[in-house]
Amino acid sequence: MEPDERTWDDLAAEAHERGQRAGRRAAQARERVAEIEERLHAPGGSGSDAQTAERAAGHADDGRERSVAAHLAAARGHELAEKAHERAAVTDPARAAEHHQHAQRHHTEAEQHRQEAENDS
Repeated sequence: MEPDERTWDDLAAEAHERGQRAGRRAAQARERVAEIEERLHAPGGSGSDAQTAERAAGHADDGRERSVAAHLAAARGHELAEKAHERAAVTDPARAAEHHQHAQRHHTEAEQHRQEAENDS
């Protein structure tokens, strides 16, 4: 097995990107839920019969579940980025202040995603 050549900065960047992708998935799921609920409550058209309304409500529930899962994944990605920056601050003392700033930002973003997950559940 070859040693991992990635630096702590590389790992932080990868974790940050993972959090960003999950955040985008959460936003897309939330948009889909809003579209479904809008159509569900529109007069006439696709939300008018009970069976269609029931299916739409099921899709909205699925979308909310996906949004929660994506927000939790985003929070985890930011937590990993935070930890990588904390580690980088130790191994790269010349840039410790910068790494601590990045770690704090990722901590805040992780908290925001956890709150969004709670709001969506």
